[in-house]
Amino acid sequence: MTIKLNQLGAIENSGPNTVINKLKAISKSAIKMDIAVAFITKSGLDKLITVLERVSSNGKVRILTGIYQGFTQATALGILLKLKKQKRDNLEIRISINNKFHYKMYLASSNTKEYALIGSSNLTSEGISDAGEFNVYLESSKGSQLDTLNKIFRKNWDSWSKELTQPFVDQYGTWQSKNRKQNKNINVPFSSLLKLLKTKGKILVRGKKSKIITENDISYWQDYVDGHVKSDTEAIIYDNTNWDQKKYDWVSTFEKGQKKGDKVLYYDHEGKWLSAVVIKDSTHVNTPDGDYFIAFKRIKTLKRKKINTALWSLLKIKGLIDKRKSTWSTRKISDKKWKKYQSILHK
Repeated sequence: MTIKLNQLGAIENSGPNTVINKLKAISKSAIKMDIAVAFITKSGLDKLITVLERVSSNGKVRILTGIYQGFTQATALGILLKLKKQKRDNLEIRISINNKFHYKMYLASSNTKEYALIGSSNLTSEGISDAGEFNVYLESSKGSQLDTLNKIFRKNWDSWSKELTQPFVDQYGTWQSKNRKQNKNINVPFSSLLKLLKTKGKILVRGKKSKIITENDISYWQDYVDGHVKSDTEAIIYDNTNWDQKKYDWVSTFEKGQKKGDKVLYYDHEGKWLSAVVIKDSTHVNTPDGDYFIAFKRIKTLKRKKINTALWSLLKIKGLIDKRKSTWSTRKISDKKWKKYQSILHK
């Protein structure tokens, strides 16, 4: 897509050329602002609060953040919730359910223009005002010129986040205070905190709607593999995960409902194998082969079977398939079907 820009610039937080000053200028005419940042601190929010108040008085503000490494401050989240009560539907705050969420993106629009600021600046005092940061600033006439960036935000907002709640802020704040006092570098209790977030609506999966499943639920799946990812994708996964060190196998999938702990029956149509695995991890990252990947390990008590005529016949007798083409699909299967597959693959 060719983007016709009215202005392209760089912001290095040098002198008056800072992120905060640019956002203040944009806010004078903005009727919409979308912010996606990995970290938010109270000091950063203190500097930006007038911008948020101004835009939410005239239009809509959406803020998406995460708790990667426990850096986002609970006090800042609490301030945002209080502001939300004042602004009601004009201000929304969500937490990314991607535990490695690391975006730094500020989008806005007025009646005549669209704006984007993308780079290294989190919503911290240093990030939006101190030297050492680098951001690209884009300005375009109103229309679809920056729609690619808006789509990325909407995808994360609609399918990869949950609404911030007071119980979440309270528990996260308790964990953060205790961790700071003990000066321990421990992992954020991500799974337990996610349960305190509010889910609105449903997540879209392959054009269909499916309910969000909590991490305590174990689901069974039938899935398939029919080729290899590109070398660029392999490099991206290597750089963004520790799956190689943990010796996990991994695949790309369109099914974002698959999660850690779920068990999957894989038809490997290229290697001609049928095997059962358990999902160990997942990640959301843009690659030439898609943006959602799961890592898995084979279930040791079950052996893989060579896909051949005899196996196809057995699967039909057991009532597990009707036609071979039905194995080129991703779908949940019942506990009863999973047990039938187990009987076939059991060592």
